Amino acid sequence: MNTIILQIILFGARSLSAQVTVPPDANDYSPSWSPDGSKIAFTSEFTGEPQIFIIEEEGSGQIQITTTKGGNEYPSWSPDGEKIAFVSHRDGNPEIYTMSADGSGQQRLTNNSAVEEKVSWSPDGSKILFYSNRTGVDDIFVMGADGSDPINLTQSAYYDFDPAWSPDGARIAFVSNRDGGNREIYVMDVDGKNQVRLTQNLVYDGKPAWSRDSSSLLFHSGRYGFDIYSLDLESKMLVRVTFSRDSDLDPEYSPDGTHIVFNSRRDGRRGIYVINADGSESRKLTNKYKNSFLRYIQDVGVDVAIEKYLNAQKRNPGEVLFLESELRALAYKYLDGNQIEEAVKLFELNVRTYPVGKCL
Repeated sequence: MNTIILQIILFGARSLSAQVTVPPDANDYSPSWSPDGSKIAFTSEFTGEPQIFIIEEEGSGQIQITTTKGGNEYPSWSPDGEKIAFVSHRDGNPEIYTMSADGSGQQRLTNNSAVEEKVSWSPDGSKILFYSNRTGVDDIFVMGADGSDPINLTQSAYYDFDPAWSPDGARIAFVSNRDGGNREIYVMDVDGKNQVRLTQNLVYDGKPAWSRDSSSLLFHSGRYGFDIYSLDLESKMLVRVTFSRDSDLDPEYSPDGTHIVFNSRRDGRRGIYVINADGSESRKLTNKYKNSFLRYIQDVGVDVAIEKYLNAQKRNPGEVLFLESELRALAYKYLDGNQIEEAVKLFELNVRTYPVGKCL
């Protein structure tokens, strides 16, 4: 944690000098599109540890749906849109959970001292893929949607992870380092047979995601600084979709196949973006403001933003804290259309001083 002195002169005649703890960047990552295309679930570190949020596909109405300590991440919608599978660290190690799409009814599916991560539903919603190192290395497992009958599909001496079930139900894409140590994209039948390597490169290829007709795969690759690629499985034609070189990761097609959601550091802090399927017309959905307090004012309103900010500061005992009245005055200055620029300058002073930090 970095600490700076932020001098703000806006509360009448007096000057407030406060120590502000500057934790690491609040990144947003692991987006997952709802089956009806109306919402995107994702992980955000806005509260200080990873939690799962949902946002409307055009970027409005952001809400937080998990709150348990330890963190929750990597959401994946069920095919009917009623549930979200995710990874939770609440019990000290990563385990697979499911919950209703509003965050209620959270249920633990795995109970193992190993790492269990990165889930993907079968198209009929009856099974869930995940990877686990319970065998000593990462393998791909499948289990019932209730957590029953886990089966090791890959049984490899190497690392197999990031599984993705094809929409037609016939194949599973995954990542492995089994051939020469490089992380490459593979596919296999749903019973684990016929494991075939699809990519061959000296850098990291990862996080495969199927097209809706199961004919091609999106994935991110470090060939030129981590961009998104598309691979046609029949022709083997590889197309580079993004050219930002700013670490574009975790791509996923929209349900109608016309757009791609992903996360990127294009403006310095990792946020959720949407582009057309051909890579054109990028728009950022989350983390639009360098300062998370100002961002949260717009997303959820003044009262909730202040509550979240004060709670975050309470996690740093011994620091000099902002008073609620002072935060409220700054918030209303920001909401005043004639004073937005001034408020942003005041609250982003620390970002200019420490580019990797945020004032929360």
